[in-house]
Formats: sequence, C-alpha cells, structure tokens
Amino acid sequence: MFDLSRARLRSFVLSLLACVLLSACGGNSGNSGDGGSSTPEAPGSVSVVIGPAGGTVTGPDGVQVLIPAGALRTNTTIGIARTRAGAPAPDAMLATQGTVYEFTPHGIAFEVPVTVRYPLAGLASPEVWMASADTAWSQIEAIIGGGFASVERNSFSWGYVVTACSIPANSPPNPDGCFSPRGGTTLAANPANALTRISTSNAYINPVGTFRVDAAATLTFSTHYNLWPSCSNARVTFYRRQLDKSPLVLETLYDAQNVGLTQGFFNGQRGAGGTTVLPNVNLSHLDRGRHVYAVYVACQRGDGFQARYTDTIVVNVEVPTPTTTQTIGGNVSGLTGPVVMRNNGADDLTVNADGAFTFATPVGTGSPYNVTVGTPPAGQICSVQNGSGMANTDVNNVALTCSAGSAPTWRGEGLIDNSAFAAYNPKVATDAQGNAFAVWMQYDGTRHNIWASRYATGGSWGTPQAIESGNGNAEYPEIAIDPAGNATAIWTQHDGSAPSIRSATYTGGAWGLDEAVESGNGAASAPHLGVDANGNVLAVWVQQDGGTRIKRNRRVGGVWQGEANLDGGVGPAGAPRVAVFPGGNAIAVWQQEQGGTYHLFHNVFNGIGWSSADRLFDNTTSYIGEPRIAASDGGTAIVVWAQGNGGTASSDVLSLRYAGGLWGFPELHSAANAQSAFDPRIATNANGQTMVVWRESHGDTIQTWAKRRMPDGAWDASAVRLDAPLVDASTSRGVVDVAIDVIGNAMAVWSHNLPGQPHSDLFAARYDANALQWAAPQRIENNNADGINSCAVAMDANGHAIAVWDQAASIWANVFR
Repeated sequence: MFDLSRARLRSFVLSLLACVLLSACGGNSGNSGDGGSSTPEAPGSVSVVIGPAGGTVTGPDGVQVLIPAGALRTNTTIGIARTRAGAPAPDAMLATQGTVYEFTPHGIAFEVPVTVRYPLAGLASPEVWMASADTAWSQIEAIIGGGFASVERNSFSWGYVVTACSIPANSPPNPDGCFSPRGGTTLAANPANALTRISTSNAYINPVGTFRVDAAATLTFSTHYNLWPSCSNARVTFYRRQLDKSPLVLETLYDAQNVGLTQGFFNGQRGAGGTTVLPNVNLSHLDRGRHVYAVYVACQRGDGFQARYTDTIVVNVEVPTPTTTQTIGGNVSGLTGPVVMRNNGADDLTVNADGAFTFATPVGTGSPYNVTVGTPPAGQICSVQNGSGMANTDVNNVALTCSAGSAPTWRGEGLIDNSAFAAYNPKVATDAQGNAFAVWMQYDGTRHNIWASRYATGGSWGTPQAIESGNGNAEYPEIAIDPAGNATAIWTQHDGSAPSIRSATYTGGAWGLDEAVESGNGAASAPHLGVDANGNVLAVWVQQDGGTRIKRNRRVGGVWQGEANLDGGVGPAGAPRVAVFPGGNAIAVWQQEQGGTYHLFHNVFNGIGWSSADRLFDNTTSYIGEPRIAASDGGTAIVVWAQGNGGTASSDVLSLRYAGGLWGFPELHSAANAQSAFDPRIATNANGQTMVVWRESHGDTIQTWAKRRMPDGAWDASAVRLDAPLVDASTSRGVVDVAIDVIGNAMAVWSHNLPGQPHSDLFAARYDANALQWAAPQRIENNNADGINSCAVAMDANGHAIAVWDQAASIWANVFR
C-alpha cells in the first residue's frame, strides 16, 4: 500500500514553506483560541494552543513568544523547550553559546510577526542569535529594555541570548572570529501604494516581513547580506509557495551561483557583502491568497565551513476583482493565411489578414495577459513581440510577425560517426535553440571509446571526436545540455581494477579533458545525470561499496563536490535515474531490494541538501523496475515504471506524480488485456505537460502505446496505439523513446519488425498539441538489411526533433524541422 506520509520532503525549505498551512502544524483541541494557557509537559518545556485571537507563551526561564491577533488562522500548538537537540552545531568562530531554546512548530510562518523575548538575567552587552534546521546561527538585531532582549520574527526554530563575543588578547589572527552573517530583504511595489507593511521592524537589519498587497502590482525584492570575511562568493536562491492554491507547488524563482562579494560592502563594516535584486513578481486578483517567499544566502568560509541563513517574507494578496477591464490587441504583419492567436491560454482569435486585431474578451484592469500563437498559418512561421505584461490600460502594441516557412519534416538520415569499426548506444540532447550533441561508444580495434558530435541549428553535424582518454573500455554514455548550450557527458570507464564513472564537459566551443566523478574502490556502473538552469550537474550511479549502493555527486562551478551514498543501504540497488529542476532541486529514483522484494525508492535534493532515502512504492509483486523520471519548471515531477501484476512474466506500466512536496497515488496506463507492458519512457516540458510511451505484448505481437497528461489535469482517458496503422510487429522487443517541446508537441520513435523481415525499421510519430492527435507513423531510415539496436530522440523549444540510432554497427541521425 502506498505510504503517503513517508513520501514527504524533509528538507528545511519545504518544511518552512509547507508549515505555513498552520492548521497542519499545530493542534485544534484544548484551548479555544482566546489567548491560550501554559501547560507544562516536561521539565524544561511548555506548549500552548494559540488561536487567531493571539496570546502569549511563557516557557522555561521566562522566555516568551508574544503572538498578536491575526498571526494564526487556526488553533496551533506553540512550544518552547530548553534544548539544543536538533539545532545547528555552534560556530567555532564564536567564543560562547548561551542556553539554547527550541521554538516549535519548526519553520512555521506567521501572518503577522511575533515577538520573541529573552530575559537578560544581568547579561552585559547581550546579543540574540537564532537559527533554523538548515541555516547557520545568525545574530538578530534586538531591542533591549525592561529586562528583556526582544526580536520580531515571522518564523523560528532555535534561539539564545549571550554576552557579546569578544576575541581574547594575543589570539592568532582570524578573519572570521566573532563574526555573524547578517542580512535582510526589502520589498517595493509599483505602484507603491499597492503595498502595505504589516510588521513594524526594520527589515534591513532584522529579517522579518509581512505585507499586504491590495491592488495589482509588480513587486521587487532586494536581498542584502553581509557574510563571513573569508567568503569569496555566495549562492542566492529565491523560492515561493502560494498557500491557497492546490496543488501546493514550491517555485524556484531565482537561483544564482558564484555571486561575487565585496569586502566592507556595508559602509566599510567588517564582512564580505552585497545586494541582489531578485526577479520581479507580478500580482493581480488571480493571485489572491497567502504567499510565502524565502530567500536563501549561502557561502563557504575559508576554513571549509558551509552555512546559510534564510529570510522569510509573507505577502497576503488581497487584490479585489477588477470592476473595469482593458482590451488586448495589436497588429499583424506578413500574414498569408489564417492564424489562430491565443491570450492567456484560452481566448482564441482567428486573424485572416494583416492589420489591427483585438481579442474579444477583455481582461481585468491590472490583470496579466500573455499572447501566443495557437495555430500558425500554413507554410509560415510567426513570432510575437510585446506579448505579455499587466494590463493597467488598454494594450494595443502586441505585434505578430509572420514569414515564409515550410512545414517541418524529417530531412533524411545521415551517418554521424566516421569509424571503420563498430559504434553503439547513442544518446542525444538538445538546447532550446536546437543545437544538439550526440554521444556513443565506438570500438577502435582494441577497446571501446566515447565519441561525440555536435549539431548546429539548421546546419549539419560536426566532425566526431573522442572525448575520453582512458586505457580500458568506455561504455554506455549519457548526455545533458544546460540553457547556455554547454554539454556534459558521463559514462562507465574500465580502467584499473574496477569500472569507474567519468565525465567530460563541452564549454567555450570545445570538449575539456575527461575527469573522475567518483573515487571509490568498488565497481561502478549505470550512470545518469541532469543539469539545472545554471549549469550545475547532478550525477547518480550504481557502485559496490559494502553492498550494491546508489551514489551521487554534484558539480558546481565546474568542480565535482564529492560522492556520497544516496540510498539507505537496505539491500541491493540499481537502475538510478535523476530529474533536475531549473533551480537546482532534484529527485532521484531507483529500484532496491528490501525484505526479499524489489521496491521503488527515492531521495529529494532541495538545492542545498538531501532528504533521506525512502520507499516510493511498496511492491507486493515479484517484479518492479525500469524507473524513469522527468520534471517540470514548476516543481512537479512524474516517475513511470514497469511492475509485475501477479501473472507469469507479466507486468504493467504505472506512474506517480510529485507536486507540492508530496507524491500522489499510482496510476495504471497499460492495457488490462496486455500480456505484459514494459520499456516505459517519459518526457515532461516546463509547463508539466507529459507524454509517456511504452511497449506491450499481445499474442505474437509487440505494440507501441502512448498516453498524455496535461499540467494540472488528469491523464487522457485512454492510451493511443502509435503503430496501429502499421502491420502488427513481430515478437522482437525492440527499442523506444519520446521527447516533448515547450507547448506539448511530442515525438516518439521506436523500432518495428514488419512481417517477413529479418530486421527492424525505425519509425516516428508526432503528437500535435494544437490538433490534439498523433500523426500516422513514418519510417525515418531506409536501410533494408540491418536492424535497429538502440535509439534516442530530443526536441527543442521550436518543436524540432533529432533522432539518433545505431544500425549496421554505425551511428545515424535524422532531423525533423
């Protein structure tokens, strides 16, 4: 039975943004919410149920949390305990650490800031320090008076008050001694009067902020930070979660690596600091509800200590539904036939000739608009300028420009390797512009090498070249490309006593030297990788290390950070796959034996650290395997796999969807009357549109099937058999792959044995996202003597596709454009 509770993401960022569903973080029994009353639970701990009316919690040693009215929407248990259990370790650069108090629920975000008060008990020059589960201790600016040090917060986990740190005389020089990172995030709006600050503290020196937006506006967040003097650069990450939307999705709005720091940035003060202006956020009545924004700033000190602090901002969007509307229109030029234009994904307008146009449905004043091409004119390519924004007045400057073009088609196969020896197992990846890389393994008469070739958009394949220099066999490469067009290949290398994992990177127009990804002594195999929007690469693989384990390593700024176990070591593991989100978050899946049965396992990376390995699905059958996973830009992911269904040598194809930090429930895709279903492949675009293809056996035939899922909807009611127009395939299992573009067009490729033929052919079928249907399959190679051994396909943002395959011991490619 699927265990939903075990599938929760455990990282701090997600708990921080999830626990602001306040009723889920506290109780709803006991106190009615009229202020609360303290109930000692154990020595050194106190908990109180506080409701929307607010109240005060007085904990051990007189430490208090003052909760104003409106900070909570539901009754919530607030706790204070005298304990450092679970808190970040003390910083060795600080002379002392006072008594640590734990505040719960961890990561809660109040809608109105609360005040935390620490009795001073005669402390001279007191300082308040606070931390969260995944952040360093940071000094918080406090108000000293009335025997208390008071700080205003809208999130907490641990804190203490202590006499100010001082460096003893004659101590060795240390740039980071007695230093605490500080920072905060400021917020501005256009128009300025749309934004009201609810909290009263100075956000520049005290990272807390709660705001209300009551008119359509563009928000600008600027985060300011002063980090340890020995830090040379920082990572700045910006997250959002909209709490009143379902499903909950953690959005990565910004993630920058290697942000430069300036010594004495803040008026010559000690520390390495800077300011980052984060991407603008447009808000309208369509965004009504509670938003939580979190800013992470992290760096590594000179002593190797890595730490980060976070700044949490709550924005209550209370923009009323507009009572006035604005029209959206512009001008069309170069048109030779009808074009369907679309606003906000729904309002379709057919334009038949050049000239002005206006959509029939206006939008509310201050609401967003987004004009796209729904169906292009026959034989033309169209682009939109000034197509999106906020409609504060009538919009009349949207420009649609069309020019001659031909319908995309397969351009003909071509040989891309140039060796007289055998080549196998090609893989392909493309960037948004259509530049692509293919990699494969190729024999040289002595051993197998890894080779690569680059395809330039609209041009041709470059001269293939070897990208590794080992002495033993190199096998089974994988390839990924970042948005800047840099590529990383990874493979298994047989050098020395055991196979290892190595990689090479294409950047600046050339492949660099290959390098080790891991340094273990056990045999390594089955590598897979993904890359984020900033070019950081995450690799996973299988390795013998006291058992068959799943390992991982991450390359940041061109440097591999060090391998570590990804699984929990409960049994032999294999078939790892990883999906990386643009902001750097990732999900890895694999199959692993536990208790004599193989199960699906997963682990989640939040951009900073990993959660723990956990079962994704509790298998009760004899077989589970072939997991594949794909992720969208919005924080959702789907894993698909094959699983035994209790029959003899029989299996089904199923999937699970990840959204809002939670996994859903398994969904069956293969046909009930199939003898077996296998070889699932999956592709997902930035919007979450997903296509899955797989093979099914029916009697003496092997069939190819597909099924689609829209971003926030259900799977199509039924799967589509892609090879139905062809004569039934033979019992040859064959190969299959699928890719998808930014608007949901998809391309599937597969091998197909026609009756009486001793070999298989390669076919492709395209899914049209506008027509909502698959085209008839088309053979894309013309070799009538040799079969297809493996194939792969990739698509760019414009719907162009590149297929690669090995046939007759050579690597071939065909381009659809």
